[in-house]
Amino acid sequence: MSANKAAPKNQERRFTIEELFFSTTDRKGVIQSGNEVFARVGAFDSVEELIGKPHNIIRHPDMPRAVFKLLWDRLLADKAVAAYVKNLAKDGCYYWVIALVVPAPCGFLSVRFKPTSPILATMQNIYAQMVEIESKAERPEQRNASMAASGEYLQQELSNLGFANYEDFMHIALAAEMSAREKELASSEFSHEMKAHLAANGNLESRLQNYEELKGQLDRLFERAEGFLSLIADLGDKSTYLQNLSHEVHLLSLNAIISSHHLADAGRGLAVVTHSLADISAESSIVIDKLRVGITTLISYLRSTAFAITAAKVQVEMAIFFLKEVLRSSAEDTPARNVDQDLETLEGSFRQSSIELNDSISNVRKPVRILQDLVGDLELVLRTLASVHVLGKVEVSHINESGHFQTVFLEVHQQLEIARDEVKEFDAAIQGLAQGLPEFEKNSHVLSKTLKVLAA
Repeated sequence: MSANKAAPKNQERRFTIEELFFSTTDRKGVIQSGNEVFARVGAFDSVEELIGKPHNIIRHPDMPRAVFKLLWDRLLADKAVAAYVKNLAKDGCYYWVIALVVPAPCGFLSVRFKPTSPILATMQNIYAQMVEIESKAERPEQRNASMAASGEYLQQELSNLGFANYEDFMHIALAAEMSAREKELASSEFSHEMKAHLAANGNLESRLQNYEELKGQLDRLFERAEGFLSLIADLGDKSTYLQNLSHEVHLLSLNAIISSHHLADAGRGLAVVTHSLADISAESSIVIDKLRVGITTLISYLRSTAFAITAAKVQVEMAIFFLKEVLRSSAEDTPARNVDQDLETLEGSFRQSSIELNDSISNVRKPVRILQDLVGDLELVLRTLASVHVLGKVEVSHINESGHFQTVFLEVHQQLEIARDEVKEFDAAIQGLAQGLPEFEKNSHVLSKTLKVLAA
């Protein structure tokens, strides 16, 4: 443990759900600025005490090194990253945050808030195992290998949870934490002193009004993003189910083919039907495989869209909170702080998130159109299967000792009924998304116009 750090103790530093805090660093991780909540939660006397210190002054030993490697790898590639982080306060206590870290002109900007979703507990358990893996490095030269093993463990656990990679996970985690925060957050009003101070400062008043307008627009977009997240789970489940269904019908038809050949001439007509059933079920597998590819692409774009919305919302709310914090300090006759540079950094970050949001929305359109076409193809295949199924029932009725075949075709009928219902629901979800995109794009364009006014 560094001489500059207190020994960790199992005691949590408390802060409330509405509190947001940020810090900026240079590209080496040296703290350049932050807000009052950042200092207070970390048990520091002031922000000034932190300026010039390495950001790892608040690193807790319970944090896996592999998580910080992942964070730095993304940042140095000029990519945003979100992560759960357990921090160490100056007094040895700990506190958990969900952190959104983005490249900024000064270096990096990190905005944090209190995580309250069930995902936190899952990640705490994963982190504990990662630290255990990393602790097995007895010599310095073993650290890289143990950190790599820890990172592989993280990727495997995320895969077990249904995420292709860390990026997919962080897209969902940040949105889930913001959604949980929204549900718990109670609106707070300005004090009379802050209102008076705001009225006396036209620049701050105009700036805050713009921020509040942006927040309202992002709130509407975020509601749509929450719908995206529920749609993602539904799309994934349906595509998996349809694939399993296709395989089941194909196996039933192959079983019927083998049995029909045992019937010699009596089963010749039935053999033709069962071969057709097998061919068409194989065709349905091809269509469903294409659907799965399209769904995977769509889910990726929906996740990145939700992340861009959430990132912009976090950053705008941070700017509002920070400005109110400054106003409160001024109203209490504390020394005024020069906040222009920090506000410009925050504005730049949510402007970049808005650009990424518009790009993501444009990307969503193509897979939606492809999926609409494929759903039509699948409906046609199912109708053909249903027709062949009817022919099969007719053939079976002409054969003695046809109990086995009756069972097969009954199962096929049941599977087709389920498939029709699933495809109908799937089609409704895709059509709903397609119909909602124009309004979503309109809201996004309004957001862009507001950002241009702010930049002017």
